[in-house]
Amino acid sequence: MSISMARILACVSAALFVCGRACALEPVYIDSGGAGSAIEKLAQSELKSYFARMFFNPVRGPRAGRKPHVIIGTPDSNPLIKRAIGSKKISLPTGKNSDQGHIIKTVGKAIYVAGHTGHGVLYGVYDLLEKYGVYFQISGERMPARSWFKVKPIDVSVSPVFKYRGIFPWDNFLDGMSGYNFEHYQELIDRAA
Repeated sequence: MSISMARILACVSAALFVCGRACALEPVYIDSGGAGSAIEKLAQSELKSYFARMFFNPVRGPRAGRKPHVIIGTPDSNPLIKRAIGSKKISLPTGKNSDQGHIIKTVGKAIYVAGHTGHGVLYGVYDLLEKYGVYFQISGERMPARSWFKVKPIDVSVSPVFKYRGIFPWDNFLDGMSGYNFEHYQELIDRAA
Protein backbone atom coordinates (compact mmCIF):
# COMPACT_ATOMS: atom_id res chain seq x y z
CA MET A 1 0.00 0.00 0.00
CA SER A 2 1.37 3.40 -0.93
CA ILE A 3 2.11 6.04 1.68
CA SER A 4 -0.53 8.41 0.29
CA MET A 5 -3.18 5.65 0.47
CA ALA A 6 -2.18 4.93 4.06
CA ARG A 7 -2.50 8.65 4.89
CA ILE A 8 -5.95 8.81 3.29
CA LEU A 9 -7.10 5.77 5.27
CA ALA A 10 -5.69 7.25 8.47
CA CYS A 11 -7.50 10.56 7.85
CA VAL A 12 -10.79 8.82 7.07
CA SER A 13 -10.45 6.64 10.18
CA ALA A 14 -9.70 9.68 12.34
CA ALA A 15 -12.68 11.58 10.91
CA LEU A 16 -15.00 8.63 11.58
CA PHE A 17 -13.65 8.30 15.11
CA VAL A 18 -14.16 12.02 15.82
CA CYS A 19 -17.69 11.93 14.31
CA GLY A 20 -18.50 8.85 16.37
CA ARG A 21 -17.27 10.55 19.54
CA ALA A 22 -19.29 13.69 18.73
CA CYS A 23 -22.41 11.61 18.06
CA ALA A 24 -21.83 9.70 21.30
CA LEU A 25 -21.73 12.94 23.25
CA GLU A 26 -25.05 14.13 21.78
CA PRO A 27 -27.94 12.71 23.84
CA VAL A 28 -31.38 12.05 22.39
CA TYR A 29 -33.77 14.49 24.10
CA ILE A 30 -37.39 13.37 24.51
CA ASP A 31 -40.02 15.86 25.66
CA SER A 32 -43.39 14.56 26.85
CA GLY A 33 -44.55 17.80 28.43
CA GLY A 34 -44.27 16.41 31.94
CA ALA A 35 -48.03 15.89 32.25
CA GLY A 36 -50.36 13.32 30.83
CA SER A 37 -52.29 10.17 31.57
CA ALA A 38 -50.88 6.88 32.76
CA ILE A 39 -50.94 5.63 29.16
CA GLU A 40 -48.89 8.64 28.01
CA LYS A 41 -46.38 7.96 30.78
CA LEU A 42 -46.20 4.36 29.54
CA ALA A 43 -45.61 5.65 26.00
CA GLN A 44 -42.74 7.83 27.23
CA SER A 45 -41.26 4.98 29.26
CA GLU A 46 -41.46 2.58 26.30
CA LEU A 47 -39.82 5.10 23.96
CA LYS A 48 -36.95 5.78 26.37
CA SER A 49 -36.45 2.08 27.07
CA TYR A 50 -36.33 1.06 23.41
CA PHE A 51 -34.16 4.03 22.39
CA ALA A 52 -31.67 3.13 25.14
CA ARG A 53 -31.37 -0.37 23.63
CA MET A 54 -31.37 0.80 19.99
CA PHE A 55 -28.95 3.71 20.03
CA PHE A 56 -25.48 4.39 21.40
CA ASN A 57 -26.56 7.94 22.33
CA PRO A 58 -27.72 8.50 25.91
CA VAL A 59 -31.47 9.19 26.21
CA ARG A 60 -32.53 12.21 28.25
CA GLY A 61 -35.67 14.11 29.16
CA PRO A 62 -36.22 17.78 28.31
CA ARG A 63 -33.50 20.22 29.26
CA ALA A 64 -33.54 24.02 29.34
CA GLY A 65 -31.76 25.46 26.34
CA ARG A 66 -31.91 22.19 24.34
CA LYS A 67 -34.37 21.53 21.55
CA PRO A 68 -35.87 18.05 21.85
CA HIS A 69 -35.35 15.44 19.15
CA VAL A 70 -38.67 13.68 19.87
CA ILE A 71 -41.79 15.43 21.17
CA ILE A 72 -44.66 13.21 22.30
CA GLY A 73 -48.10 13.77 23.79
CA THR A 74 -51.51 15.28 23.25
CA PRO A 75 -52.38 18.98 22.90
CA ASP A 76 -53.63 18.87 26.51
CA SER A 77 -50.52 17.26 27.98
CA ASN A 78 -47.67 18.85 26.03
CA PRO A 79 -47.53 22.60 25.27
CA LEU A 80 -45.07 21.95 22.41
CA ILE A 81 -47.69 19.76 20.67
CA LYS A 82 -50.38 22.41 21.23
CA ARG A 83 -48.07 25.12 19.85
CA ALA A 84 -47.16 23.01 16.78
CA ILE A 85 -50.86 22.44 16.03
CA GLY A 86 -51.60 26.16 16.51
CA SER A 87 -48.81 27.14 14.09
CA LYS A 88 -50.00 24.44 11.63
CA LYS A 89 -46.70 22.55 11.71
CA ILE A 90 -48.68 19.41 12.51
CA SER A 91 -52.34 18.41 12.43
CA LEU A 92 -53.98 15.53 14.25
CA PRO A 93 -55.87 12.82 12.35
CA THR A 94 -59.57 13.22 11.66
CA GLY A 95 -62.37 10.81 10.92
CA LYS A 96 -63.86 7.74 12.50
CA ASN A 97 -61.79 6.35 15.42
CA SER A 98 -59.38 9.30 15.20
CA ASP A 99 -59.36 9.38 19.02
CA GLN A 100 -57.00 6.37 18.79
CA GLY A 101 -55.13 7.73 15.79
CA HIS A 102 -51.75 9.39 15.76
CA ILE A 103 -49.36 11.42 13.68
CA ILE A 104 -45.61 11.15 13.35
CA LYS A 105 -44.10 14.12 11.59
CA THR A 106 -40.57 15.41 11.27
CA VAL A 107 -40.37 19.19 11.42
CA GLY A 108 -36.85 20.49 11.14
CA LYS A 109 -34.73 18.47 13.56
CA ALA A 110 -37.62 17.28 15.71
CA ILE A 111 -40.03 14.37 15.40
CA TYR A 112 -43.56 14.93 16.70
CA VAL A 113 -45.57 11.92 17.91
CA ALA A 114 -49.04 13.15 18.81
CA GLY A 115 -52.58 11.94 19.26
CA HIS A 116 -55.94 13.09 20.58
CA THR A 117 -55.65 10.64 23.50
CA GLY A 118 -53.01 8.66 25.36
CA HIS A 119 -53.96 5.56 23.37
CA GLY A 120 -53.14 7.40 20.16
CA VAL A 121 -49.79 8.53 21.58
CA LEU A 122 -48.91 4.96 22.63
CA TYR A 123 -49.78 3.60 19.18
CA GLY A 124 -47.72 6.43 17.69
CA VAL A 125 -44.68 5.52 19.79
CA TYR A 126 -44.86 1.89 18.66
CA ASP A 127 -45.26 3.05 15.06
CA LEU A 128 -42.18 5.29 15.45
CA LEU A 129 -40.19 2.37 16.84
CA GLU A 130 -41.19 0.30 13.80
CA LYS A 131 -40.01 3.14 11.53
CA TYR A 132 -36.61 2.82 13.22
CA GLY A 133 -36.47 -0.93 12.63
CA VAL A 134 -38.15 -2.67 15.59
CA TYR A 135 -40.41 -5.59 14.65
CA PHE A 136 -43.16 -6.63 17.04
CA GLN A 137 -44.14 -10.26 16.47
CA ILE A 138 -46.10 -12.90 18.35
CA SER A 139 -42.85 -14.75 18.97
CA GLY A 140 -41.23 -11.62 20.44
CA GLU A 141 -39.64 -8.39 19.37
CA ARG A 142 -36.80 -8.07 16.88
CA MET A 143 -34.40 -5.21 17.50
CA PRO A 144 -32.31 -3.53 14.81
CA ALA A 145 -28.52 -3.43 15.06
CA ARG A 146 -27.47 -0.76 17.55
CA SER A 147 -26.51 2.53 15.89
CA TRP A 148 -26.30 6.28 16.39
CA PHE A 149 -29.59 8.19 16.51
CA LYS A 150 -30.48 10.33 13.49
CA VAL A 151 -33.72 12.22 12.92
CA LYS A 152 -35.50 10.54 9.98
CA PRO A 153 -37.90 12.31 7.65
CA ILE A 154 -41.31 10.88 8.57
CA ASP A 155 -44.81 12.11 7.73
CA VAL A 156 -47.54 9.68 8.86
CA SER A 157 -51.16 10.23 9.87
CA VAL A 158 -53.08 7.16 11.05
CA SER A 159 -56.73 6.81 11.96
CA PRO A 160 -57.55 3.14 12.67
CA VAL A 161 -60.29 1.38 10.71
CA PHE A 162 -61.43 -0.67 13.71
CA LYS A 163 -62.15 0.63 17.18
CA TYR A 164 -60.83 -2.52 18.88
CA ARG A 165 -57.50 -4.02 17.86
CA GLY A 166 -55.73 -7.22 18.84
CA ILE A 167 -55.17 -10.80 17.84
CA PHE A 168 -57.87 -13.45 17.71
CA PRO A 169 -58.04 -14.47 21.39
CA TRP A 170 -59.26 -18.07 21.08
CA ASP A 171 -56.55 -20.56 21.72
CA ASN A 172 -57.61 -23.51 19.60
CA PHE A 173 -57.40 -21.87 16.15
CA LEU A 174 -54.35 -21.46 13.92
CA ASP A 175 -54.21 -17.71 14.57
CA GLY A 176 -54.33 -18.29 18.35
CA MET A 177 -51.25 -18.70 20.51
CA SER A 178 -51.40 -22.51 20.31
CA GLY A 179 -50.94 -22.22 16.56
CA TYR A 180 -47.42 -20.92 17.26
CA ASN A 181 -46.57 -23.48 19.93
CA PHE A 182 -44.40 -26.21 18.40
CA GLU A 183 -44.90 -28.65 21.30
CA HIS A 184 -48.68 -28.33 21.06
CA TYR A 185 -48.52 -28.72 17.28
CA GLN A 186 -46.37 -31.85 17.58
CA GLU A 187 -48.80 -33.27 20.15
CA LEU A 188 -51.69 -32.80 17.68
CA ILE A 189 -49.67 -34.54 14.95
CA ASP A 190 -48.85 -37.46 17.25
CA ARG A 191 -52.52 -37.85 18.23
CA ALA A 192 -53.60 -37.83 14.59
CA ALA A 193 -51.05 -40.52 13.62
